[in-house]
Amino acid sequence: MKPSKRASTKRKPQTGAPPAFFLKTLEVSASVALLIEDTRQRREYLSLQPTKEIKHRIYLELLELAERTARIRTVNGKPENAAVDLAGVATLAANILEELAATDAKVEITLAAARKNCWPVNMRLGKKGRKVVLVGAKKTKAYLTRIKLGQNPTRLLQNLQNPEASLFSKVAELLYSALLDYREHGAWRGEVTKWAEKLLALDVPISPRNVDEWWSVAKTWMYEQWEANHNYFNPLIEHLGLHDKALFPSEVKRRVIDDSLKKSFKSLAIRSVS
Repeated sequence: MKPSKRASTKRKPQTGAPPAFFLKTLEVSASVALLIEDTRQRREYLSLQPTKEIKHRIYLELLELAERTARIRTVNGKPENAAVDLAGVATLAANILEELAATDAKVEITLAAARKNCWPVNMRLGKKGRKVVLVGAKKTKAYLTRIKLGQNPTRLLQNLQNPEASLFSKVAELLYSALLDYREHGAWRGEVTKWAEKLLALDVPISPRNVDEWWSVAKTWMYEQWEANHNYFNPLIEHLGLHDKALFPSEVKRRVIDDSLKKSFKSLAIRSVS
């Protein structure tokens, strides 16, 4: 007799980390497509608005965020982290532009950059006397140095865009990348949890020497997400062909997280030194 489907229960996160939303990207070809699909209903009414009106509203929203960043407001007795929220909006916009630049929209993105002089990485050729120079190079160098772009060897996203790579290899890379982001930006809200303390204490980058400690932290979060957002794991369950098998939920969980994901995650440590 096939076991009944597990009941979906929402538990309060013990890690303090947000939902493992990166798992949802496995269902689509690009994260921008996921973002567009996920927000379609909430954005539907905007389709009736002229572009000028939408642009004006975005401008006002950004001014409000900037105001709260400059003059921190208190919410429930704690300072509102408006600066982090504002940085998150900017990062999301940059990610969208980066993905669009790799599509047929590349020409439009290039033209948009050419009309602006405030993009942190926007440069152009100019003249200094008779000499051709790269205008904006100093500002760009300062910006790239500040965000350490290209200086972080811990990012192992080699298989994400490889159609021949295994699904679990991609998931392992995304999982590790998410954990690094949480270390750098503090994904938790309010009090730093015991899980967060363990994450912050890990040595970077991942290696065969410390991979067990990294996996212990990753496994705790994945177990939590299995209970809170079980549907996120559907692509992995289907990939292993476990949906149609008469298995108890604990066995499915073991095969997905403890076996397949663990194996791929630990392979990251081997690649990091190869």
